[in-house]
Amino acid sequence: MNLNGCEWWQSWLRMIAALGGAIWMVLSPSVPYMLLCTGFVLLDCWSACALGRRVAAHMPDKACKDAGKVKSWRLGKVVHTLAEVYAVVVLAHCAQMCMPGLLPIDLRHIVAGAVCGWQFWSYLENKASCNGARWAKLARKFLADKSSRHFNINMNDYEEKD
Repeated sequence: MNLNGCEWWQSWLRMIAALGGAIWMVLSPSVPYMLLCTGFVLLDCWSACALGRRVAAHMPDKACKDAGKVKSWRLGKVVHTLAEVYAVVVLAHCAQMCMPGLLPIDLRHIVAGAVCGWQFWSYLENKASCNGARWAKLARKFLADKSSRHFNINMNDYEEKD
């Protein structure tokens, strides 16, 4: 290897390209599952912001002054959640690659289904909270009310106004 010329850069670029190709080979089969889970996480995030706006509209005196706005610490939680979801999907794929004939089902399907179900349940909780619709009142019998938990208000006061 000639240190005076450009040959050492070419060797390093080849190694970096090979490493990038190996990483892409491992990740590429999991990308559709990661994108699906990302969509559900972002849907839940959007519904939480909409819940904040509803709370601020219904009870402006009790809601936080910045309810319904995207806060950096909440965005950090979303990014952290996405990183965990991606890691679990990739680990499930790697486990499937290491044990190809052992499991008759695809572990990525199970992980993506669990994540999407969890996020959809949270989405339904957000949509039913602080909502006067008939379906929301029925759904609150089975779903948690996130208004008081996320925005420090007492939902008993809201229920009395209805």
